[in-house]
Amino acid sequence: MKIGYLHIGSEQHGVHRYSKFIASEARQRGFTVIEANVVLTENLHHNREILTEAAKKLSNADIVHLQHNTFLWGERSQLKNFRVFVHNCSSPLVVTLHDIYLPKIPLHWKTFLSYIKSQYNSNSIFIRWMFAKVQKILVCTEQERQRLHTVVGINTLNASKITLIRHFVEERLIIANSAIARKKLNLEGFKTITLLGWIFPRKGHRLVVEAIPYLSTNIKVIFAGQPSERCDWFLEELITLAQTLGVKDRLIVTGYLSEEELEQYLVATDLAICPFQKSSASGSLSTWLSIAHPKILSFDLPLIDEYNNIEPGAIKTFSPYTSNAFAQAVQYILSKSDDKENIAVKNLRQHLCMSTIFTQHLEIYSQITEKLQTSEL
Repeated sequence: MKIGYLHIGSEQHGVHRYSKFIASEARQRGFTVIEANVVLTENLHHNREILTEAAKKLSNADIVHLQHNTFLWGERSQLKNFRVFVHNCSSPLVVTLHDIYLPKIPLHWKTFLSYIKSQYNSNSIFIRWMFAKVQKILVCTEQERQRLHTVVGINTLNASKITLIRHFVEERLIIANSAIARKKLNLEGFKTITLLGWIFPRKGHRLVVEAIPYLSTNIKVIFAGQPSERCDWFLEELITLAQTLGVKDRLIVTGYLSEEELEQYLVATDLAICPFQKSSASGSLSTWLSIAHPKILSFDLPLIDEYNNIEPGAIKTFSPYTSNAFAQAVQYILSKSDDKENIAVKNLRQHLCMSTIFTQHLEIYSQITEKLQTSEL
């Protein structure tokens, strides 16, 4: 079986990396892999050219797997861009949807207008159109599946196309030494809490800055990443807020990190924090799971419930979503004796390992290609 992968967005983006990891696993399993990289711009003519070229290249595959994220596909232009690819690719398509945030609005006379708007806005129309064009839609969480049901229904043909395959945890071999990393990063003598990944409003950076005054003065806060596109203003707001609160010297913003630099911050972290306001599947959380970090703290979200149902106690949570509640949880966890390992986290990592998750993808690929081959006989 020849498997095609469309890698959308810049190489640094989590969705692009997600696609690359799956393609790499397919190649390691001995499959012929065809890959195409696409970075879309606001120039629709340019997008049409590169998407057409990618689609024709991937048409040589027996099945094509691509990733969807509204921003990476052009936001308001996503339907036009996606249509170009679909119309020029003759291979059956599997799509993984990322970052699905669709409001669940019940049909009631009091909410009738809001319901109509939610069902017939451009994003909902695009999703239903996409369902009609692809063989399978993959999501990484049960909550995302439920969100899609608000648009395509539950007992429908479209709903039957949805399959849950959880976000994989990459295999990461840690070489860096914690003590050496702390010394190199000037973190000796401090407790460290780290929020990993792109800096943008929904991820909880503001809550963390607001909580710093409530944390012990020996705690350093690390934002290990850089602002996402068009979010430089948000980082500036965070720095200004830290200055206003008098805690700027306790906040470290690393900017983009190479793999080697990232590893140093991972091993130098006492507590991994994931204070997301809402989430689909989190690549940064998966990175913490990849090293089986013994102390992970998240806001109490459905995604975390799903993971803790698999392995109870793997991830600690805080609630309500306030700086005080977050600070209290941080202080409590850091005050406990240093756990060298967390068996629940290790078990969760094994459950979500790439080998297991790719096998689930492979079953989907095989089902689709076999069904299409049978229908052609």
